[in-house]
Amino acid sequence: MTTADSALGSMRAVLSWDLTERLSSITARTLVIVGSHDRVVTPAEGEIAAQGVRGARLVRLRAGHQPYDEVPDEFYPMIEAFLAGAAF
Repeated sequence: MTTADSALGSMRAVLSWDLTERLSSITARTLVIVGSHDRVVTPAEGEIAAQGVRGARLVRLRAGHQPYDEVPDEFYPMIEAFLAGAAF
């Protein structure tokens, strides 16, 4: 269960921490998946992340905030292919 204090603390952190500058230091293969209908974390946030990480692959799924639940038939094969080294 989430308390009001922990929810507010999370909101404060999201509003005050900008880690965009650190994205360029990520060297691991990176797959960024966004839900095109996400109202919690907008697709634009994922686009910023993918642009900031050299060589990152951005995938947009027709989903909201939880594509693993909303479109599992698309989400999980994509994760498996990425982990197996498939080129996108």
